[in-house]
Amino acid sequence: MAVLGSVFVLDDGEVFAYGANDYNHGESLTGDHEPRTEDISLRRDGSKWVEQKPPSGECAVRVPMGQDEEGLFLSGNRYLTDDDRCVKIKHPRLPRSTGVRKAARQLLWLEEIRRSPDTGEWFGAGHVATRHSGDQVFVPVVVRLKRGS
Repeated sequence: MAVLGSVFVLDDGEVFAYGANDYNHGESLTGDHEPRTEDISLRRDGSKWVEQKPPSGECAVRVPMGQDEEGLFLSGNRYLTDDDRCVKIKHPRLPRSTGVRKAARQLLWLEEIRRSPDTGEWFGAGHVATRHSGDQVFVPVVVRLKRGS
């Protein structure tokens, strides 16, 4: 089943659509003949949609969430620069008062990224998930995104 789940329009009017071609996994008794899920990345080329070659590296399966003057904010907390570098969006560690252990791995998951019309700054909303032994902790966050931090 092929599904498109998001659309993104660049500032210059170029249009992209993203989704996946998935299959009913588990029907094969051996699992040997099941096709893999395929990511779909399309670009509007005048009057038709064409397959879009994804960026390389960790940005390959990420979907744009916002565009600034120097590149794209992508899902999975990545930023794709205009010169095709894929950089991770960094974040400060959560305070221990949230119940997060000092040695816990902390992962930022942003659901929305928007530019403030008043200030031009970018803000993201989502949560930080921790990975450590014991209970997993999810802490809701709003972050201000800035380059180089």
